[in-house]
Amino acid sequence: ASLVASKTTFDCSNIGANTVTLTVTDNNTQVSTCTSTVTVEDKVLPTINCPGNVSVNADAGNCTASSVALGTPTTADNCSIASVTNDEPAVFPIGNTTVTWTVEDGSGNTATCDQTVTVTKENNIEVVDVTGTSDPETNIGIINGTHCPDLNGLQAVITPSGNTYSAGISQVQFRVNRLCDTGAWSFAYLINGADVDKLVLTTDAGTPINASNVISVPAETNYVLFTIDVDNEINTALPIDFKISDGGTESAIKDEITIQHNLKIIPLIGGFE
Repeated sequence: ASLVASKTTFDCSNIGANTVTLTVTDNNTQVSTCTSTVTVEDKVLPTINCPGNVSVNADAGNCTASSVALGTPTTADNCSIASVTNDEPAVFPIGNTTVTWTVEDGSGNTATCDQTVTVTKENNIEVVDVTGTSDPETNIGIINGTHCPDLNGLQAVITPSGNTYSAGISQVQFRVNRLCDTGAWSFAYLINGADVDKLVLTTDAGTPINASNVISVPAETNYVLFTIDVDNEINTALPIDFKISDGGTESAIKDEITIQHNLKIIPLIGGFE
């Protein structure tokens, strides 16, 4: 006697229920048949490999990055790929964001991988010259190239190339503004070495800590106002070096910069100091 099945091999095209006819023939050539159901299931997970991590700058004038080119993952499956998706946000904030990619095959099996997008904010601070403003704690101040308010009849005019002033001790105010809020922040500073005779710090919120030329401020602080006395020299600018650590990750927020800032140098007059 012999037994023959109508189908003995199955592949991805046979996923689901398959009817197989079994035929038996004896030595006298008599035949008998019956049917059986063979159910094929795909239990093999697909595979996915994420694109490489991405580092981008925040969009100009913003604290987020949009239209980040993530790349394309590589996927494979023993049968078929049904979809490849990710949970990319509409915009990426400063810092690290994890993007999870998901691949699903035709049988509903899934696999995932993670990709990191790092957004940095170049120039996360700006230096604002507020010397001579009546209320520097709330007034954004006077930018280089504009006129200073009239102080008891004395008006100073600044241009980005610098000006000539009388020699002597002068009071200067400038403010370090943080452009993007990413938590507590700090910065190291150097102001013309020994030429700084007096330093007074004011903030819009919180209490700054000034230790070894490093200012540390709590998260709610948006700016630090410097008030200093300097020994004014004719035709000189005041060099200021800043190194920023915002949100606890210096390399991801701000690299080291040097600002050669032509500050207003206003001679001390009655009622100003």
